[in-house]
Amino acid sequence: MKEESLASTETTSGIEVRMSNALVEARYEYTEIQLDILFYIMACLRKEPDGRPVTNYEINIAELENLRHNRINTSRLREIVEDMGNKPISLRDADMRDSEDFFSVWLFQGAKYVKGSKVLKVMLTEPIIPYLFDLKKEFTSLQLQSILLMTSKYAKRIYQICSQWKNSYNGETRVYDMEDFRRMIGLGKEEYTKISMFQSRILEVAQKQINQYSDLKIRYQLIKNGRQFSQIKFIMEEKAAPQIPIDYQYNEKQARAKLQLEKIGIVDEKLVSQILTGHLDEFFKWNHGYQTGKFQVKTSASGHLLRTLGIVKTSSKPSSN
Repeated sequence: MKEESLASTETTSGIEVRMSNALVEARYEYTEIQLDILFYIMACLRKEPDGRPVTNYEINIAELENLRHNRINTSRLREIVEDMGNKPISLRDADMRDSEDFFSVWLFQGAKYVKGSKVLKVMLTEPIIPYLFDLKKEFTSLQLQSILLMTSKYAKRIYQICSQWKNSYNGETRVYDMEDFRRMIGLGKEEYTKISMFQSRILEVAQKQINQYSDLKIRYQLIKNGRQFSQIKFIMEEKAAPQIPIDYQYNEKQARAKLQLEKIGIVDEKLVSQILTGHLDEFFKWNHGYQTGKFQVKTSASGHLLRTLGIVKTSSKPSSN
């Protein structure tokens, strides 16, 4: 089976990753680099032509380093991936009412890396598949570039949580129990127990990085119960930022081409599929010339493209149908 990757795409800076709300609310203790590997995989998610989820993926280490603006110590890659594969992701299903109820899954059932190849191959486990693909309406949109630029693992997790609520009517998250929130972002019971340290080392750092790198501007509010801060919520507002939502029918390069085709009026599904699967490189070459004015289009751009690709004959009437 062919492994899926982002390596062949022209740019990934505007990719929007879609993450199930169950994963956003889950508990897992991934490190910063482990979270980045997870998000990279989520940006690669694809389905086979028959609709079955692809389970084998290639992580292009050089591209991931470029997106993170930070190098990865490949000598530790085995340790990082094996540790990631051993860490459970604890989810809560709808029928779970007690705070101690949980359902645990693991991300990898296998991984392979050859020294010097700069390519990490991974195979996803069967139990994690529904939480990656069966999103329906219960998902959160995240900017891949934004989350990879954050260096704090807590900023990455808090950004997910805030993004889940960015379309709420009052611009606020739900109120989280403090202990439950700490477990969600991967804090141990003995870590940063003093509220002042929790604020300065976790919340303030996360707030700064999220406001600097993401499409959100956030602030937090601690809520007291008696003399103790027992709850927390976040207030946010969205900042305008260009996005390229992932179309799971196509890879990222094809999805961007599809958006460009729509702009020039080519929307017929069969015609779009024909161009994306049989003329993709030719389309990008044509589009570059069209955008930079290397040639003049006297009639319709769609007709010119179809004639250039040989989909319609030169004597034919230009059409996008």
